[in-house]
Amino acid sequence: MVEPQTEQLLELFADDPDSVEEMLEEVMKDQLAHPLVMSPENYQKLINQLNKLEDMLLGQTAENALSESTMVGTENFTSALERLANAEA
Repeated sequence: MVEPQTEQLLELFADDPDSVEEMLEEVMKDQLAHPLVMSPENYQKLINQLNKLEDMLLGQTAENALSESTMVGTENFTSALERLANAEA
């Protein structure tokens, strides 16, 4: 079970995916200067949290794409697929 404080931290980064990259870059720079020693259990927790964050970001991106998408008719959809299949994109 994830602690509430961790959930709040993940939600902050989910609102700004670019800050995740910046944070990871800073962590990597700092790690090179000051190697981080952690137990395998803590490392696994860190990886699980990063995976959860990635899933949240992907889910948010999918929701945004869905909200901005529009329905097309069967004919338009079929003809677009045919063009793609024939490399006419």
